[in-house]
This record gives sequence, structure tokens and C-alpha cells, in this order.
Amino acid sequence: MNAHMYFIFFLERRMILNHFINILYKKPLIYIVPSIFFLCILLVNFVDRPLALYCKTHLSLPWEGFFGFLIGLGRSWTWCVTASVAFLIWNLKAHYSDRMRKKRLRAQSRVVLWLLTAMLGSGSLVAGLKIIFGRARPRLLFEQSFYGFNFFSGLDWVKQSFPSGHSQAIWVVTTVMTTLWPRYRLFFLILGGFVSTSRVVTTVHYLSDAVMGTFLGIACTVLLRDIFYRQDRCSHTRASSKGKRVSHARALKIISVNFCWNTRHRGNRG
Repeated sequence: MNAHMYFIFFLERRMILNHFINILYKKPLIYIVPSIFFLCILLVNFVDRPLALYCKTHLSLPWEGFFGFLIGLGRSWTWCVTASVAFLIWNLKAHYSDRMRKKRLRAQSRVVLWLLTAMLGSGSLVAGLKIIFGRARPRLLFEQSFYGFNFFSGLDWVKQSFPSGHSQAIWVVTTVMTTLWPRYRLFFLILGGFVSTSRVVTTVHYLSDAVMGTFLGIACTVLLRDIFYRQDRCSHTRASSKGKRVSHARALKIISVNFCWNTRHRGNRG
């Protein structure tokens, strides 16, 4: 009897554990968000200050110039202007194009609008968090030996360190690019990592600032992805054999660059 009760108890706990694992698999933000915050707390308390002091005293001039060049890729206004111009041009060209070309141009403009919306949305969130946390930049650590947060006083530039806006911007672009062209994801990931690292190495931000900015850029972009994924407008995003739906990444790739016209789906229609 006791063995039977222990067996039932074990099965119940196993079912609860499996249910919890399924929830985490379907909704990863449940554990990713607290993990990122816990990581940032550890970095703030044990890593940020000594790392900033080390970079300030050991960074050579050639490396500073290299990372300074990469900083330009993290300026959000550059990507916003580029995306806005591309969106207007493609929509204008679609207005004077035939039906098939119009669908391709409209699809490309939706992908650009996805990037623009993610950039503005996550950028607004980052700007609000900068004001709320009011974290002093490493510059104040070097000049006044001040290290820490001054909440709700982040209107001054020197107190807008957390989170990093450049890291947020470059990882919005990186997430979009890796979704559209997964074959080159390693290149995009390395590029995004270099830009985020440049903010730490050049002592403009602390490491935790870059980590949180990276997370916000990726999270906002992924959450907004499904809004611009229109499955009912593109029947060629379905597999031809059993009618299965392809992944969102593959669908966005097909929609944006119109690769579907060279795949087997075109032959099936012909």
C-alpha cells in the first residue's frame, strides 16, 4: 500500500513537472525575463565597475578607433530613416506596378515596417527606462568616482547609461536579418555582438547596459513579428505535400524577397 502511494505521488509530481516544462517551452519569456534581470544584478554588483576601469586603462588607440567605427551601426535614427525611405519608395512603386510585382513590393514594405516598428517600440522603452533608472555612465566613475543609480533623474545624458540604446538598435536589425536570411545568421550575430561590445570597450556603457539593451531589442522584435506575418495573403507559404504551415522565419523570408517564385510551389500551380 505504501509503495502504491509513493508511486502515485511520483507520477503526480512528474506530471506537474512536465506541465511546467511545457509552459516554459511555449512561453520562454516567463523564465528569460527574470534570468536577464538576475544576470544584470550580478553584473552591476560584481563586474561592471572593474571591467570599466580595466577598459579605460588598457584600451589602445587602434582598438578604440575600430570600435568607434562600429558604434555608427548602432545609431537607431540611421536605421529608422533608411527603413522609412525604403517603405515609402516600395509602396510608391507598388502603386504603379502590375499585380504580381505589387504583391512582392507590398510584402517587402511590410518587413521594413516590422523593422521600423520594432526599432521605435523598443527604442521608446529604452528611453523610458533610462529616465527611470538614471544610471550614471562610466564617465562619472572616472571623473567623480560616482557609481550607481539615481532613480527618476535620467534626463541628463550622463545619467542615461542603463540600458544601452545602441545595443537595442543593432539587435533589432540583427534579429530581422537573421530571420530573413538564416544562412548568414552567424555573420549578423557576430556583427551585433561587436557593436554591443564596442559600447563597453569604449567605456560609454557598462556591460549590464549592453546586456539589457540587447535583450530588449531581440524581445520586442520577436514579439512584433507575428503582426506583420500575414499567412492568409500568401498561399505559397504552405507546404505543397500535406498542407503543413512553414515556420514564421521561412514565411517572412519568402514574403520579403519573393523566393517562392523559384520554388516547387510555382511548379505546382503551373
